[in-house]
Amino acid sequence: MADRDQYAFLRNFPTGDVAVFQHTPNLQILRVSYTGVSGDIVVLGGLKNLTSVDFRDCQVVVGDVAVFEHTPNLKELTAYGTKISGDVGVFKHTPNLTTLYVNGTGVSGDKSAIKKVLPKCEFYF
Repeated sequence: MADRDQYAFLRNFPTGDVAVFQHTPNLQILRVSYTGVSGDIVVLGGLKNLTSVDFRDCQVVVGDVAVFEHTPNLKELTAYGTKISGDVGVFKHTPNLTTLYVNGTGVSGDKSAIKKVLPKCEFYF
């Protein structure tokens, strides 16, 4: 049986701060889409085991995607409808990335270059 500290799924969760997850070093999957979760994603910087992050439509989630530079196991990031930003080039450090949905966010940079580095990744900018 999997360690329950590896997964965080929240639906219909009205409020809360993403900072509560910073003390879960074994966290692999974080799905809080369509909730009132807020805060800065910088607190996820120490979560090296993350494989999937879904902040879809969490309108008060902010921060720089540079926090994912040290999450080489990251496979999926869904963050449209948030206020995250930063340079898409950071994802060259996530060789396992297969899905990157950051349309409607402040993520910018040379998107064609990152597509060359991650040819199997599905991008939505």
